[in-house]
Order: sequence, then C-alpha cells, then structure tokens
Amino acid sequence: MAAKQFSTSNIRNIALVGHGGCGKTTLADAMLYVSGSVGRLGKVGDKTSVLDFEPEEHKRGGTIGTSLAWVEHDGNKINVLDTPGDANFIYDSINSMMGADAALILISAPDGVEVQTERVHTVARSTGLPRIVMINKMDRDRADHEACLSDIEDSFGVQPVPLQIPIGKEQDFKGYISLFKMRAFTFDGTNGKATEGDIPADLMDEAEAAREGLVEAVASADDALLEQYLETFELSQSQVQDGFRKALKSGEILPVIYGAAESCIGVSSVLELV
Repeated sequence: MAAKQFSTSNIRNIALVGHGGCGKTTLADAMLYVSGSVGRLGKVGDKTSVLDFEPEEHKRGGTIGTSLAWVEHDGNKINVLDTPGDANFIYDSINSMMGADAALILISAPDGVEVQTERVHTVARSTGLPRIVMINKMDRDRADHEACLSDIEDSFGVQPVPLQIPIGKEQDFKGYISLFKMRAFTFDGTNGKATEGDIPADLMDEAEAAREGLVEAVASADDALLEQYLETFELSQSQVQDGFRKALKSGEILPVIYGAAESCIGVSSVLELV
C-alpha cells in the first residue's frame, strides 16, 4: 500500500529541546501514543521508548542523539525531533533546530529553567525560530508553575504568555483551562483523552484576567490589532487566533502551556497547538 501523502502546507517539523531530564522523550512517546501512531505507551524507565532505543541510551537513561518520529493529527503530519539535553550532546540539539519550523522548549515544573534550557532558547531566539514553552511534570512534588513563569522571564528576558491555567497542583494536577476556548479540560487515566467542561467557579476570575492578558499580548504584536483593541478593548475570536499565529511565527510572543507527559495530561493540547 502506498504511503499517505501530505502537502507541504500540512507538514510541521517540531524540535523538542531543553535540559536533560525535563521529559522530552517521554513527551515524544506520549505524542505517538495519544495520536494513535503506536498501540502502547513507551517509557524511558522501562527501556520501551520508541525514541530512545540505542543500548547506550538505555544504559544512560537519556537521549544521546536526535531521533525522528512522526504523528498525524487533524490531517497534518507532525515530524517530531527528540533532541538530547545532556551538555555533552547539546550541539546535536542545536543543529536539529536548524531543520525545524518551531522549537518546543520543555521545562520541568519542579526544577524551573536550567542551564541547557537557557542555552537552546538563546539559539532559537537568535535564529528567529518560533518558540513554544511547555512546563512539564506538573504532577510532581514541588511543581510550581508560577515560579517557572518568573524564572522564564528572568532567564529568557521575555514576558511569557500563558495559553492555559492549570487545574490542580502536584499530585492533584488534572488538566487545564484553555484561554482560547475558555473551557476546562480534565484528564482521567493515561489515555490522553480529556473531558471538556465549564470553568470551575473558583478559577473564573483568574481565567478572565489571564484571557485579557493573552488578548493584550496578541494585540501588542500587531499595530492594526492594537489600534482596534485600544478603541474597543475587544477582539473577535478569529482576530485573536490569527493574531496569535502571526505573533508566534514572528517570535513576538512566547506562549506557555502545561502538562504531565508521563500521564499523557496535556499532550493533546501540544498536538493541537503545533
């Protein structure tokens, strides 16, 4: 049977970058599983990862060279470049970004921005590569997304723009509020499937304030949108989404999402965003 063909407009090349141990390979395995590309969830610790397959990687428990896999989502082919985060192999990560459409920068929620994370961000920014941040391991002890946001601003010198608000903390982390859709998405189990619902009442004020911040950030990246926003203090949903795409491509905005890749929480939002 002939391989499925995709037009170039429906192909995305995404490089997963960040410090060693932040969960890049775990996310890549989860993307394969949630998209239906594989029938079981590969795990680095069990040496069943689809991406980390070399004996030396099994021995080290980490990636030593970029691996490529692809998934299909919503009619698009997403080529996933799983790069190493160890300082000894970081140049392979940097080189891999040269062939990517965007860099998905992973940050461990308990650890914040680490040395190699800052390094790959500097390269991505200097080359004009669009950047997305995922704060991973939100279900771990000491996970602190607010501290991570402050760390991003201090280390990257950029104001991060959250696209979501996490629901729950540490072991109780169970999903997020989408600031685009203004809906809550919660996960149960490890199949990566979310249940959509209303925003919890105790998070509504925070969500509305964060949504306003997102709209302001999008408007500020486009003179025409900013002029309209200053006149009406409103933008339509299509204007926000189109403005966001342009701001992301131009590097004028650094969006942030949340997840726990090992439990497949938030993986679907990664696929949708890419």
